[in-house]
Amino acid sequence: MMDREAALRLLAKHRTTEIVVRGWTEWDNIAPSDRNFIGVRAMGHHGGFALGLALARPEHKFICFEGDGGILMNLGILVTIAHASPSNLILVVLNNGCYEITGGQPVPGAQTARLVDIARGAGINRVYELKTLEDLEHAIGEIFQEPGPMFVDLHVGPCHMPMAGTYPQPIRSLRERYLKVLNEATASPA
Repeated sequence: MMDREAALRLLAKHRTTEIVVRGWTEWDNIAPSDRNFIGVRAMGHHGGFALGLALARPEHKFICFEGDGGILMNLGILVTIAHASPSNLILVVLNNGCYEITGGQPVPGAQTARLVDIARGAGINRVYELKTLEDLEHAIGEIFQEPGPMFVDLHVGPCHMPMAGTYPQPIRSLRERYLKVLNEATASPA
């Protein structure tokens, strides 16, 4: 199991113009950017939001962060992603074995369910199961350079950073920011 903050910092170091979809604000503490989009604030549904964006805006690359509990709540999104096969989507699962955002309750089957096997069975061909920071360092070039769809299962420890429960800005200003980013050329990192 790898340190979650170290894993996120490594991903942030390699990120260039990718738009990140996530449901919690921890990523903003590590890599603040206008290219960070808050998902729908419902566990298991960030992948659907990211998929819609990836299909609508193929000129952008999207990274979606979802928890293991969230992905297990909406396994159907894996089949939908595989069927749509967006080359510009990376789904990163922060697999810590608990529903951290709701108080740390254990995820049923966390010790036995292999998310990469589920993703592969759904039809996603590029899957990574990364259990150590060294594993992530070894695979990170491929993760950012290869086409998707891609499923990355990061085995991480619990979060030790603050995770705010509210939107950081009024919804209207977030919408305006998102539209501005989506309409920019992909070559300009923010």
